[in-house]
Amino acid sequence: MLENWLNITQHNWTFWIAGLFALFEFFKTGVKAWDWIFERFKIETKGMRSRREDKERIRKTEKAIEEIKETTKRNGEMFDNHEQQAFDRFAEIKTEIINELAKLHDKIDGQAVVIEENRKESIKTDCAILRDRLNGGMKYFSQNKDENGNVHIKLSDYETMNGLFEEYFSKGGNGPFQKMYEEEFTHFIIDR
Repeated sequence: MLENWLNITQHNWTFWIAGLFALFEFFKTGVKAWDWIFERFKIETKGMRSRREDKERIRKTEKAIEEIKETTKRNGEMFDNHEQQAFDRFAEIKTEIINELAKLHDKIDGQAVVIEENRKESIKTDCAILRDRLNGGMKYFSQNKDENGNVHIKLSDYETMNGLFEEYFSKGGNGPFQKMYEEEFTHFIIDR
């Protein structure tokens, strides 16, 4: 047998390689003929069925992946759309709030001006009333001077007049009444 093997190795290698390729081509043609017969007569082997089922599963999986991609894309677009709508609505609400706050601020400023004017007017009116009362009280008590030129006043009247002076000065009153208070009223003699 070794001799036969040695004898084979002495042949032309090109012939052997060409024969090998011819054998492969013959085998390939045989497989194609075999597949044609199975396909023509609708014969299916386990291997063919398995390959067909694998192809169908792959096709279904690819289709499911495409549907998922499409759904994800739609969901992303819807999310972006809703997000933009929410942002736009928030911007509108923010603008409305700012406008309302500006109106309220203007109204408060206007009311503050009116209140300040009313307060000043009230102080003026109060000061005018206090001036009239102080003038009247000082004239009344000054008419009752004794022979030495001293004014005698009851304690309750003194406290009332002193309260009027303090209220007048606390409201910003001054001028001649400050002088009147210091030079005349503080020198009244209090009768107990």
